[in-house]
Amino acid sequence: NRATGGAAPVAGTGDPGLGGAIYNSGTMTLDLCTLKGNSATGGDGGDPGWWDTPGFPGSEGSGGAIYNQGTLIVDRTTFCCNTATGGSGGMGGPGSGIGGDTAGYPGGTGGGANGAAICNLGSLWITCSTFASNVVTGGTGGPGGPGLTFGSIAGNGGRGGNGGSGLGGALFNSGTASLVNFTIAFNTGSGGAGGEGGGGGSAWYNGGSGGRGGNGGSGFGG
Repeated sequence: NRATGGAAPVAGTGDPGLGGAIYNSGTMTLDLCTLKGNSATGGDGGDPGWWDTPGFPGSEGSGGAIYNQGTLIVDRTTFCCNTATGGSGGMGGPGSGIGGDTAGYPGGTGGGANGAAICNLGSLWITCSTFASNVVTGGTGGPGGPGLTFGSIAGNGGRGGNGGSGLGGALFNSGTASLVNFTIAFNTGSGGAGGEGGGGGSAWYNGGSGGRGGNGGSGFGG
């Protein structure tokens, strides 16, 4: 099962992908279940397609198996090999040359990803359950825009966007959670890679510098 946010067509932020198997905003009980190989993926940010505009950020991908905003009771259940991934940032635009603005603009930030098995924003009770080999990964930062060549002036490339955070390889909790007699093993939380810096412009006597790459995102809770 998959929940995949739509990518932005040109400008704007993509849609979030929430709850690969289950999105709960009410009251739910799971007993003697297996949730395996589900995924939630955020949509990619758009490339602006015009000058003087940074790339748009990627969207959130959270709750590879379950995204919970309500009340969730989980007993004797296994969560295995689920993934949550943030969307990639869009590419930055070039400078316009107006008023000497020749530098490329920064790439968009990668989308965050929370909870490869469960992303909990509500109330959660877990007993006698196993979380194994689930993976959460932040989105990749977008590449920086290219430097503009404007007459004899060569602009520097834009900075790459920062990678998104990847939090909670097994469980991300920002609500209320109680966990009793459970096993967590071999889960992974990784931040997304920073985007590449944009290429510098090239004038007849002077070349622009390439942009700096973006920072990698934070990864916690593997």
